[in-house]
Amino acid sequence: MTNWVEIDRLAKLWVKEAGSRIKASMQEGLSIETKSNPNDLVTNIDKETERFFIEKIQSTFSDHHILGEEGQGEEVTSLDGIVWIIDPIDGTMNFVHQKRNFAISIGIFENGIGKIGLIYDVIHDELYHAIKGEGAYMNDTLLPPLKDVAIEKAIVGINPTWAIESPYFDAKPFARLVRDVRG
Repeated sequence: MTNWVEIDRLAKLWVKEAGSRIKASMQEGLSIETKSNPNDLVTNIDKETERFFIEKIQSTFSDHHILGEEGQGEEVTSLDGIVWIIDPIDGTMNFVHQKRNFAISIGIFENGIGKIGLIYDVIHDELYHAIKGEGAYMNDTLLPPLKDVAIEKAIVGINPTWAIESPYFDAKPFARLVRDVRG
């Protein structure tokens, strides 16, 4: 039987340690590359942070699979078993230009079902986390459950590139969403 409490404990420990490493690296120069387009950035810190998580997970949970945003994980073709999905610096553009408004994002799945989620705002030291069925927290504070709200009263945050035409996806639903939400 999977010990989700231990996986959660270690994931939180590693996220905080990775955050400390990112903060310490902010005084150093960045090596910045582009991926799919000029606005799709990756830095040496993204890659180093992803490698940090891969090493921790592989040495502790050798039967778990890892899908990394920067491509250093495995060639994951299914969500069978336990799969960690890692974005080591979610918001690289903000990290590069502002040194804020970025996070470490991790989802841990079992057979395609989300079990643990972590979003760590490194600069503000705020860890948003949840274990399936146990509520969501910001650090040690239980967050109130979200209430259903009509789309016309919703505030939604998306990258604006999702609302423009693209050969990779249908932007029409996103354009409708942008038009229909409150803000």
